[in-house]
This record gives sequence, structure tokens and C-alpha cells, in this order.
Amino acid sequence: MPYSGRRASAAHTGSPLSKRDFAVGSEYRYLLDDQDFNLFMQSVRRRSEDSALGLLRRFGVLHRRFHKLPKQFARMTTKRAKRFLLEMIDDFETKGGENGEELAGSYIQDYVKAVNRWLQHNEIPPPRKVFAEDADQSALYSNEVPPTPTQLKDILEQADFRARAALGIVAFSGIRLGILGKKKRKGLDGLKVKDFPEMTIKDGKVEFQTIPALLIVRKEISKIRRQYTTFLCQEGCEYLKTYLEWRMNGE
Repeated sequence: MPYSGRRASAAHTGSPLSKRDFAVGSEYRYLLDDQDFNLFMQSVRRRSEDSALGLLRRFGVLHRRFHKLPKQFARMTTKRAKRFLLEMIDDFETKGGENGEELAGSYIQDYVKAVNRWLQHNEIPPPRKVFAEDADQSALYSNEVPPTPTQLKDILEQADFRARAALGIVAFSGIRLGILGKKKRKGLDGLKVKDFPEMTIKDGKVEFQTIPALLIVRKEISKIRRQYTTFLCQEGCEYLKTYLEWRMNGE
């Protein structure tokens, strides 16, 4: 299966934007002109916009690199789909990314999962036992280690008030970085003052009724789509207090 470095031509039909169009600005938005694929993507978007954008990007890469549109996958038999996936894996593993960089097995496997998900949506049994080499390993995180307490202290000391508060919340409460601010269909959503129910603000002063302070992660910003609670220790509360008071007093 040859790899073409040029972009496959994208025929934009000028479909109108709607309130449900999560892909504004994406170079692969033209794929949503396929009504069946658009309905599929909207069903994914209802659960997670991040997942939907990731799927759209993968199908865009498949179109650009292998000249396959979603509707072509939807017409494949299981046997034909398996052959394509095996050829795709071989191409990715042999030639790497668009700039020749080596691709992690888990990265390649995400493309297999994307195609299989679309096949299932079209009631086509996805092929079994199709795996990239080291599909369960991620090169992105394989060498990562958490910072030591000394390293974390150095980072916090060099950060400004805003960054220190954000880093403190993530480091000491255990929440994901995306919880602080997450792009949603209706705009940006993330942690709010109301999510710290034991924190009070009066006359430009911030106080915590109890420490560790309760932190509520709402369903709308939770990756697991369920509300849950965690706590922020005294050091994290101090960073948050300093930042909020600095903001209220004119920065």
C-alpha cells in the first residue's frame, strides 16, 4: 500500500455550520459532509468531544495517507477490512509518521480501534486479532517519572500566582489537568469557585472553613462522566487563596 506525502483533495460541499458542529476549525471537517459519518460522530460527541475530535483526526489521516473515506470502510467486508488494517499497520511501522518519525504501537493501534468502531456502527463485524507491535506500550509515557518533592518545590517557587495555584490544585488534589479548563460545545468549562464549597470569599478575602478543603469535580468536566470529590491540602489552599486575593485586589 503506497504512502503518498501529498494531501488528498478535500471537496468541501459547504454544509452549513450548526450549534452541534464541534469540528469548526478542523482541517478534516469536510468528512462530516458524509451524513452517515456525521451521525456517527455526533453520537460519539455526546459522550466526549475529545474522543470525537480524535476520531475525526484519525479518519482524516487515513484519507490523506491511504485515500480511504469513511463510506469506503462502511462498504468493506470483515475480510477486506482486516487486510486493510494489516497493510495499514505495516505501512505505519515501516515508514513511520509523515516526517519519518517512529510511531508507538499504541498510537498505531488507535487507528485500528477507530476503524473497528466505525465498522461496528455499520453492523459489520470487526476483524479479530489485529494488533500493532507493542500495541499495549506508549512511547509517550514509557519514560515518564513523577517529579520529586524537591523538583515540585522548585517548579512552584518559579511559577507566578496563577500557574502556582493551577499546579498546586493538580499536584495536591490528584485531578487531571484538563479539569481546570476544558473546551465544551458551548464554550470553556472547568473548575469554578462554587466547586470549593468550604471556601468563602468576603470583602476581598478568601477563607477555608476546613482544611483539607473539599473539591467537587462536576459531571460536566469529569472524564468518567460522574461527579466525584477530592480534597486540597493546606499548601494547595494557600496557593489558591493567594491567587484569588491577588485577582480581586487588582492584580
